[in-house]
Amino acid sequence: MEINIKTLAGVTAVVVLASFMVGRYTVPTKTITKTVVQTVTKTDEDKQVDKQQDKDTTITETDKPDGTKVTVTQIVSKTDTESSDVKETQTATTAKSETITTNETTNWNVAVLATPKYGSDNSLQLGLDYGAMVERKIVGPFYFGIFGLENENGAKVGTTHILPGFAIGGSF
Repeated sequence: MEINIKTLAGVTAVVVLASFMVGRYTVPTKTITKTVVQTVTKTDEDKQVDKQQDKDTTITETDKPDGTKVTVTQIVSKTDTESSDVKETQTATTAKSETITTNETTNWNVAVLATPKYGSDNSLQLGLDYGAMVERKIVGPFYFGIFGLENENGAKVGTTHILPGFAIGGSF
């Protein structure tokens, strides 16, 4: 079996086009990066009180000439109080980053078609044939659909002739 140049060129064109469509399909259409920074500060305050007590006791005994003893006890208390404030601050910062990447594509395509009129002998005539096409995504960037053209060579539907067909397409 021999492959001619036209067939090889057609297959090459289809492979290149399909590769291009797959490459374009795999590129993300929208990327959102959301970063949340959270800072927590904790402050501890402590009061420290130092008490220092000094106690002086003075006992004085006096002998009087009449033979009595007088004892005088004098107690002097001295309290020194020192207070100090101790502050301790701790800071913790956390950062969380989240990236969302989406490929936004449609699942359905609808198209209006127009083509030059062809006669029953495939000769080009004046005027246009009109039609419509509907496609649905099947896999990745590839679509499969149906179309119908108003053409006098097509099947009669109602009062018009419709030429039906299938379409395979891609998005890029």
